[in-house]
Amino acid sequence: MHDAIIIRHSGPADSQAIHRLADLDDRAVPTGESLLAFVGGELAVARAFNGHSVADPFRPTAELQELVALRAMQETRGRAA
Repeated sequence: MHDAIIIRHSGPADSQAIHRLADLDDRAVPTGESLLAFVGGELAVARAFNGHSVADPFRPTAELQELVALRAMQETRGRAA
């Protein structure tokens, strides 16, 4: 059985988890509105709409990052229409 993937918008309550993920990835914290991807209930990817993202370096996240980028692109196009 595979773990569920949930992609959703970030909120104020997610700040601490995003900071932890950025520290783990040794990258700057994404700023502004972001999409978050959870696998099995754990945050694995955070991607700001400006394109900056952080991901769990101890998980295989390349495909998940692509999925989140695609979702961000869909939402950005929807806003422009």
